[in-house]
This record gives sequence, structure tokens and C-alpha cells, in this order.
Amino acid sequence: MAKVISPATPVAIDPSMVKLINNAVEAENKNYGARIQFAVGINNTAPAECKWYALEANGQKLPPAIQAIKDAYYAGLKGINYSNPSNAWKMIKHYAFEDACNRSMFGEVPKAPEAETEAETKGAGKTNRKPQERLLFELTEVHDYCMREIGKANPDFTEKHKQAHHKVIEALKILGKTIGI
Repeated sequence: MAKVISPATPVAIDPSMVKLINNAVEAENKNYGARIQFAVGINNTAPAECKWYALEANGQKLPPAIQAIKDAYYAGLKGINYSNPSNAWKMIKHYAFEDACNRSMFGEVPKAPEAETEAETKGAGKTNRKPQERLLFELTEVHDYCMREIGKANPDFTEKHKQAHHKVIEALKILGKTIGI
């Protein structure tokens, strides 16, 4: 993924986003619900297919619109003497990731239910998972792998692999899982 370079000119923040920022700042004194709404709002304004919540951890810069939102949020938190704005931002990114998974945004898929590993079950090759759970888990793992390979533009991931990936998506849909690409 290419690094995003912030422009030299300030970025205007949409008034609805300013309201979400203010709500999120107030939430630091009241409840975490506004943080979740704030994270959802950022996801709604983020560039398509931009996993903004993971960029900083990878040493990349945020898109200009998201950086402007972050700066305004930090300023608001400093205005109420919040002692650790980076921790609050970390929670916003966590809620944004959860929202992206739940809504299948940015290539994320809902997390499969926690399943027992083969070693945790009674027999080495046995598992107690129901077929629905196992299929959802295994197919989701394959889907995640394919999305990573497509995202890396891996030349070894050929058209036939993309067609197979499409069949995996079809299988997940048959099982009732919503997939967003």
C-alpha cells in the first residue's frame, strides 16, 4: 500500500464530523458509546479500501482527511486536559476495526466464532465443531488469505486463483455470511 502524504494546506473537516469529534471528546468524561459512533463515522468518511486504523502501526501516514480528524480529536482531548490522547485514539482505531469487520468494509470480513483447535479436542484429528462453524471458519481463513494476496498484487496469484476465491465467496454467502469486497 502506498504511503499517504499530507498536503501542505489544511484540510477542511465536514461539520457533521466536527460534531462527532465533539461528541467523542465529551465521551471521555461520560461513556464510550460516542467513541464507537465516532469510529463508525470515520469509517464512513474514509477513502474506499483504506484500512486507516492499521496504517500508523505499519509506519504509514493517515490519509489527509483522517489526519485532520485525528488532530481535531487530540486538540479537543487536550482542551479537557485528557492525560493520554494516544490511548483514546488507539481505542477509536480498535472500534473502527470492529466496525469494519462487522460491516465488511475495507476488505475486512466478520470474524468467525472462536473454534477449538485440533489439539484441544479429545482426538488429534477430531474436532467438536459443528459443520456450519467449521466451514465458516475455514472458508473465512481462505478468504482472508486471498484478500491479502490480492492486496499485495502477488503475481503468483493468477486468474484461476481469483476464480477459486470467487467460489469461496459464493460458498460463504450460501452459508449466510455477508462478504464485502
